[in-house]
Parts: sequence; structure tokens; C-alpha cells
Amino acid sequence: MINNDIKEIKDSLFSIAPYIFSNRPVLFAYLYGSYATGNVHPFSDLDIGVYIDDVPDLKYLELELSLSLEIDAKIESDVRTEVRIINNLPLVVIGNIITEGSLIYSINENIRVDFEVYVRKAYFDFLPVIRRYQNTYTDSAVC
Repeated sequence: MINNDIKEIKDSLFSIAPYIFSNRPVLFAYLYGSYATGNVHPFSDLDIGVYIDDVPDLKYLELELSLSLEIDAKIESDVRTEVRIINNLPLVVIGNIITEGSLIYSINENIRVDFEVYVRKAYFDFLPVIRRYQNTYTDSAVC
């Protein structure tokens, strides 16, 4: 049952993404989080990361909320959507979105590929440091 729900929600998202994002400054978008990885639980939301063009930082929240509400209105589900603009997120977050997420929309492949190559290179170069910090934190929390 849950797997069918996941598939239905993902299919719906893929079909509505072009209609929602095409009239906005969204260049590409990813589904990430529990719906992308298949680890859905009762409190899961639909996490979507968007890369935008030419929007002032002060308008980010307004755009995130309006996109979230529009997706919620179009998807026939009780699952709530959380949209995040990924342009300026920390490397660890963007790296996770790109490596574990699914591309759901893109209108500029050149910018998307350049962005992904840059993020993947930086993320995988920095990953040993991230893991060391995580291990140190875990070890100190256990003691």
C-alpha cells in the first residue's frame, strides 16, 4: 500500500512539475528526502529542492511557500510539500539532495550539469571531513 502511494505521488509530481515551475524562475528541481529514498513514514513530507534564477534573497521564503502551496493543491494527497531553494544551502545539504534525490524538472541542462559537477566535486572532496566530524560527534555523544 505505501509503495503504491509513493509511486502515485511521485508520478503526480513528475506530471505537474512542468506546469508549476515553468511560469516561475525555477531552472531545475529535485525530489529528495524520504519520498526520493523510499523511506517514507507517517510524518513524511514531500521535499523538493529548486534552483532558481534571478530572485533576491528576501523573496526566497515567499517563493518557497507559494510553490509548496501550489504543489499541495495539485497533488491529490494528504502529504504536505516543503520546497527549499538550494542555491545557497550548505554543501552537505546540497550534496545530499543531488546524490540521493531525483531530478524532476529541468529547463537549462547546461546550468544544471555545471552546478551538479561543481557540487559533486566539492561534496565528495569534503566528504571525508564530514564523516570525521560525524564520527567525532557520535563518539562524544556516546561517552
